[in-house]
Amino acid sequence: MIIGADVTHPAPADKLETSVAACIGSIDADHCKYSASIRAQERSTKAQAVEMIMDFEGMIKELLDEYRKAQGALPNHIIYYRDGVSESQFEQVLDYELQKLRDACLAKGITAPKLTFITVQKRHHTRFRPENPQRGMGPKNNIPPGTVVDSHVVHPTDFDFYLCSHVGIQGTFRPSHYYVLHDDYRFSADELQKLSYYLCYLYARCDTPISIPAPVMYAHLLATRGREYIVEHLQSGAVGGGGGDRRSRPPRDETEAQRKAREIQLAQQLNVLIKVDPAIRNGMFFC
Repeated sequence: MIIGADVTHPAPADKLETSVAACIGSIDADHCKYSASIRAQERSTKAQAVEMIMDFEGMIKELLDEYRKAQGALPNHIIYYRDGVSESQFEQVLDYELQKLRDACLAKGITAPKLTFITVQKRHHTRFRPENPQRGMGPKNNIPPGTVVDSHVVHPTDFDFYLCSHVGIQGTFRPSHYYVLHDDYRFSADELQKLSYYLCYLYARCDTPISIPAPVMYAHLLATRGREYIVEHLQSGAVGGGGGDRRSRPPRDETEAQRKAREIQLAQQLNVLIKVDPAIRNGMFFC
């Protein structure tokens, strides 16, 4: 089973006071069909970055239930691609989400799950150019898709690599940086690089490879869709109080504890409204 996850945060000037966490999980043998789960959670601030998915265990349980319905059994190996994590948050996210992933598997009867945890980063300044200009592609002499860089410019001891999977249409394109935080399956470098590259071809909106694996892109689309649901409910007045509407402002004398309590209460109310209906959960409505 392949899982993709992402967390979308409001912009600093945005009055929307909840972040949106999205998880999608494959439910077929070809990893082309995915089930969806979304949650609203406390907003991230400069003082306290909330990058972890708060109800991660509950979301994974939903995805495992849908996998069992589709396949008639539970997976024995889960590959988890995580988007939106900076290097300073690796340890924090790994300790929390890996444990929640294990807890969800144990709760569903998977006693010894093999877990592979990979982060995907796009916000970096690394660029590559071919040594031989004749082997470049396009007017900007980009390297060909499928190029992997896993030496010299990567971590000296950790398992990470750069993968250029898409075709550079304009400008010097940016490779994706993959960082393997945990691997029970003991993938070789070639196996994991090929898997990540092949997943870039499975994106339903495009007939060419994209820059990140399809599960990660689907999770991003789902988080964006969940954000729009929240904005619609707030603007329609379906959720009262809490200052969640873009047109309202929190009290000026509000303490940090009061802000956190208000945002948690708002997220709990919104989760009831934006919960994915079981009838469309496996329909890839977000794509």
